[in-house]
Amino acid sequence: MNKYLIVPAFLIALLNSQAHSFDCCWFGVNPVGASTFGYVFSGSFNVGNGNTHSANARVLFTKGIGSLIPFIPTREPSPLSFEAGLLYNWCTPIGEQRSLRIGAGLSYIYGTRLGDSLCSYNYWRKTTYYERYAYETIGIPITVDLMRRFNNRFGIGASAFGNINPARSYGGVSLSILLGHLPMKKSGN
Repeated sequence: MNKYLIVPAFLIALLNSQAHSFDCCWFGVNPVGASTFGYVFSGSFNVGNGNTHSANARVLFTKGIGSLIPFIPTREPSPLSFEAGLLYNWCTPIGEQRSLRIGAGLSYIYGTRLGDSLCSYNYWRKTTYYERYAYETIGIPITVDLMRRFNNRFGIGASAFGNINPARSYGGVSLSILLGHLPMKKSGN
C-alpha cells in the first residue's frame, strides 16, 4: 500500500467511528491570512457536534508575499506551497454563541524551496533568481480556532495554525467565514 494512503485511511476510520454523534456540518473559507512564508488562503469542510469534538478536511495554499507586493524585498520568485489534511478537533463551548477548537491531524504537503542564487538583475528594483527544489512530505497540522456564531447558519472565526514537518514547517494566523449548519451549544449543557 502506498505510504501516503495509510494516513488518510487511519483518519477516515477514526472519523467514521465518531460519525454517529455528528449533527452539524459547515464550510469554512479563510480568505485573509498570513504565515511565516507569506499570504495564506485556505478552506475546510467540517463535521461535528459542537460540544465535544469535530473533524475537518482542510486545504491550504501559501504564496510568498513578495510576489503580491512588488516593493517588499524578498527571495523571488516566491514559492507556492500546498497542504491537504484531515484534523480531529476537541471543542469547548464558550457561552451560547462562541466555541474554542483545538485540533491536530496529518497532512500531505507539496511545495518549492529556494536554493542558491542563480543571477540578479538591477533595473528599478533588485530581482534575484534562485534554484528551485520541489518537495513533498507528510506533516502534522495543528490549529486553534475561536468561532463566533451569529445564528446556526453563519459565523466568523479566527485561527492560529501551524504545520510541523521535516521539509518546511510553518505557522500563521487567519480569519474565516463559516457557512452551513453550525454547532450550537445544546440546552442543559
